Amino acid sequence: MERRIYEPIKHTFTPDEVRGMGEALARESQAVIDLREQRANAVANFAALLKAGTKRVADLTTRINNGYEVRDVECMYMFDSPRVGMKTLVQCDSSTEVRIEAMTLEEQQRTFNFPEADE
Repeated sequence: MERRIYEPIKHTFTPDEVRGMGEALARESQAVIDLREQRANAVANFAALLKAGTKRVADLTTRINNGYEVRDVECMYMFDSPRVGMKTLVQCDSSTEVRIEAMTLEEQQRTFNFPEADE
């Protein structure tokens, strides 16, 4: 009568087996490196998208909370208005008065139409 069993016995790898495992290890190592790079790129991409979204949310929140925003609008000064020595800043598109302030000394001198000094 014969009975077969499996017994764990030490096997020393042949040079071909070691070379084959080395090649498999190199492929798996490269796959892991590639996956880590893909993960880093995906994380960076999501971080950039999240940052941009957060910025838009913050901007909208600020505008809603304040009820206004500051914009660059074309304006012009009306000199000697509303009276001599004063100037009025007016929005060009709507003729809305922005503010009234005193004219500078240089602006007051220009109203006399003196010729420019030679230097």
